[in-house]
Amino acid sequence: MGTPVAVTWATIYFYWHESHVLIPKYGRKMILNFRFVDDIFAIALFGGDDGFSQDEFDEFKQDINDFGLLRWEVNEPSTHVNFLDLTLTIENGLITSKTYQKPTNLYQYICRNSAHPPWMMKGVVHSMLRRYYRQNTKEEDYWKVSMRFYNHLKDRGWTRQQLEPMFIAAHNKIINPDQTSLKQTNKTSNREIAILHMEYNKNDIPRWEIRAIWNETCSLLEQDVSDGGLGIKRMICAYSKPKNLRDLLQNAKLRELEGHEASTFFKGGQ
Repeated sequence: MGTPVAVTWATIYFYWHESHVLIPKYGRKMILNFRFVDDIFAIALFGGDDGFSQDEFDEFKQDINDFGLLRWEVNEPSTHVNFLDLTLTIENGLITSKTYQKPTNLYQYICRNSAHPPWMMKGVVHSMLRRYYRQNTKEEDYWKVSMRFYNHLKDRGWTRQQLEPMFIAAHNKIINPDQTSLKQTNKTSNREIAILHMEYNKNDIPRWEIRAIWNETCSLLEQDVSDGGLGIKRMICAYSKPKNLRDLLQNAKLRELEGHEASTFFKGGQ
């Protein structure tokens, strides 16, 4: 039996070419064949009676390039390959994965002195650690890439005192999802909630001071309507993100020419 090896190639993928040429001719020698947009990953057998020979693999690459004007970039077969943001390896008949980061990655994470809300970094840390935890088969690889992430944040100005509580809390929540305490939802109607909505500014007074002012001066509003109050049971400080340079300089909206709107050509189900 042939030896399984991994192969990747990337460009626009033609489904017709695969189903009418590649699969009928080479499908029995390919254990897996997956596509993500314009990237393809395959595990194929090499050697033996049921695997590719070098001549057959060269013919396979030629068959790919015979369709259309584009030319494929095909990696030579190997037991490990970088595919998207993963390094996939065949070890003892099993596929293991670990996080792959390009050498040109600039790691431009949020700086400490950024005007972003401080709790945003908590979400960034949790989402990145969860991603690394899922991507890495071996625990040691998870710790290595997590420490690199930690050091990259320190290079962006974050301190150890700021980062360690966020990393520890995120890690504990990831490895013990069933043991994390869930917040009890307050079953209150919209009429019983007061929402103070503001655009976030790091120079404004903090949220805890606003709550303290509310507790000191607005207790009357929390009284029942029958006692002359408004029956407010909960006050929420809600922030919206201010526009950044990208929002101001980049126009993401597509403008339609008058008389050539999409609706004039496409009528939906009509």
